[in-house]
Amino acid sequence: MFIGKRSGCVLCLFCMIVLLVSCREEKEISSSGTSGKEVLSSETDGKEVPDPETGRESEASADIVSEISIVCLNSKDSYVKRMAVDFDKENPQYAVSYENKYENRDSVLAEVMNGSGPDILCVDWKDMENLQRNGALGEMEPLLTDDISDQSYPAAIGLGTLDGKLFGLPITVYISSILVNSSVYDGDTWSMEDVLATVRAHPEIKWMFADEFGDSTWRRALVFLLWDLEHSAFVEGGEGHFDSPEFKEILSLVKEKANDSERWEKKGSTLYEKASEAVCQGDYMGVKIILPDLNSYGLYVANGLGDGLRFIGYPMEKQDSGMGDMVPLGMVVVNQAAVDKPGVGGLLRYLYSLENQETLMSDSGASIRRDVLDKKVVYNEYAEGYFWVGKNDSIKLPWDGKSDFYLEEYKNLLENTVPHAYRSEELMKLILEDVAPYFDSDKDLEEVVQSVNKRVNLYLSERQ
Repeated sequence: MFIGKRSGCVLCLFCMIVLLVSCREEKEISSSGTSGKEVLSSETDGKEVPDPETGRESEASADIVSEISIVCLNSKDSYVKRMAVDFDKENPQYAVSYENKYENRDSVLAEVMNGSGPDILCVDWKDMENLQRNGALGEMEPLLTDDISDQSYPAAIGLGTLDGKLFGLPITVYISSILVNSSVYDGDTWSMEDVLATVRAHPEIKWMFADEFGDSTWRRALVFLLWDLEHSAFVEGGEGHFDSPEFKEILSLVKEKANDSERWEKKGSTLYEKASEAVCQGDYMGVKIILPDLNSYGLYVANGLGDGLRFIGYPMEKQDSGMGDMVPLGMVVVNQAAVDKPGVGGLLRYLYSLENQETLMSDSGASIRRDVLDKKVVYNEYAEGYFWVGKNDSIKLPWDGKSDFYLEEYKNLLENTVPHAYRSEELMKLILEDVAPYFDSDKDLEEVVQSVNKRVNLYLSERQ
């Protein structure tokens, strides 16, 4: 009886071993007949679907399914570089490479125009326009979520819109505007003629315009006055009209109201104080200012903004000048050849997600998303003040503690800016070169305007 039981146990053990070996052999045969892609597919069935907002996907997909290359052609790349590294770590199924090739800009642009090159680029606005004209960029809107499109400021969308389609988005932005005295000009917007009429009506104004450093030369004044050249009465129907009486009057007035010797000293009071003082005293029609963030806006509030001083955009002829220009610190674009590449859309959504835009440093420029401000600005009861809270830094914002905090006014400024007028820059360079002899008293007015008109018309005909 004892021997029978022992034999039965041995037999059971032998059967179990045979069964395990058989199962192992079946598994090996099945694996040898399955491709790597199919294994990846079977392993990820039922796993987490990529988040449409952040672009993050399940870590179960360990095999690389796509290699994504990002190249920056400008210096403002710290945020994009950081996001590329983070996206690569959080999404092991994508191999993300990042390079700054600012010194090899021309060769990279040539590659993209020839149908190759990196998948995502950070470029200047003019490079974006040239790439789009050559059919080298893909439309960006289908790759974004409605949340990103809806939360972006209108001017940010406008900067990336060419021929009615979205081909790029700013990395971050700053605002360029003009500080004016409401007692001198109280309109919400103005044109070139409005500026001229105001200067005529206020002979006490010594100088027309100055930049943020006190440069009030004729070049500076003429640039501000003719800011929107492409839409002015001087360029219509593809032809220039710079031999007109109106243009002659502008040159005469600018020569009278320009200051070629004075610049504000860097020592002493801050630029915020000097700009505000210059406009308050009525010496200048307006002073250009740069607003990289909420903190800089607060410094102008502390120096009289809202108390007789306000911001207004550059003179525009056929559109609302708004409260200033929105200027991009680089544009993110997608290579036409990479529009359908796995992971490219996810990386773009990652770049512009609320969660990641909140990590922008205080010196990175302003986010293009409206909802970031409400997340970044925090009131601290213990310190009795408002703070700008970043990922690794925190700045106490200027505020007297008595008046209403200016967050809503700053939001309103961002909402009411216009895209920077890049298309007028090349034309302006030509004009500045040709009018210089008049301001240097080497040529008379009539001779100069004829020269300007001839050269501008040659430029316009070649551009068509």
